[in-house]
Amino acid sequence: MMSSVWKPKTSLNTAAFPPGTPIDRMLTDTAEAGFDAVEFVISSDGPLTFDLPDTTYIEIAKQARDVGLLISGLFLREALEINVASLRDEARETAVEHTVAALDRAVQLGTNVVIVIPGVVGPPGSSSPWVSYEEAYLRSLDALLQLRFEAERRAIQIVCLVGSNRFLLSPMETREFMDRINSPWVRVCLNTAEILSIGYPQDWILGLGHRLARVYLNDCRLGSADGHQPCHLGDGDIHWPEIMAALRDIEYRGLFAYNGGGYDLNDIELRLERILEM
Repeated sequence: MMSSVWKPKTSLNTAAFPPGTPIDRMLTDTAEAGFDAVEFVISSDGPLTFDLPDTTYIEIAKQARDVGLLISGLFLREALEINVASLRDEARETAVEHTVAALDRAVQLGTNVVIVIPGVVGPPGSSSPWVSYEEAYLRSLDALLQLRFEAERRAIQIVCLVGSNRFLLSPMETREFMDRINSPWVRVCLNTAEILSIGYPQDWILGLGHRLARVYLNDCRLGSADGHQPCHLGDGDIHWPEIMAALRDIEYRGLFAYNGGGYDLNDIELRLERILEM
């Protein structure tokens, strides 16, 4: 069990909701299901976009407070082609601009985390890379070395989702990458289901240590065509007791978020709580 002194908080990513769900409905349903926090998605096609008025973001923050929710972060979701490792100058510039815009929106929402995809070597299922691994590494490193100062100015962490898109595929490599950036304002986000298709989440947790700032507790079954099939929490192949033991070992004190299909929100929250009690 997690320490009785520290009560872990649960968060729901709004990708769990069907497209077109009103934001006030997202907030109400998340709170009623028993989550402590909500994590919004920001992208060019909504529901939260970069060009919404500042007052809209400030009002959303108020609505969240009114229903008793924290806003745990902003997940920056874009087309895979728009990333800091892209071959195209325009795409790299747009990725940086959108990251800075998301940092500003995070300030308005009163959250301290922006979750980003640090780079893309190639999309899932592709037999050919879009960019060489070395190019992706160097371009992503260069971008984050600059963006760390933007994050520090706003006191917002940039948290990099690792283990997907054929990039940052081991805990040791990811640790070295983060240590080269050398900033408390750039940290790591781990999705347990995505990591299981390339390694073992508990190894990543122990290898990353204090560099880990966000954990997505998602489950999956191995053996499908794409490496893993999402499933209900607790019904898959992830060894939850080992993961929770590793998180205790590194004294993880971040949130535990769910970033998957909506299903039944009350059921998801109950399954999260059962895992946290292991």
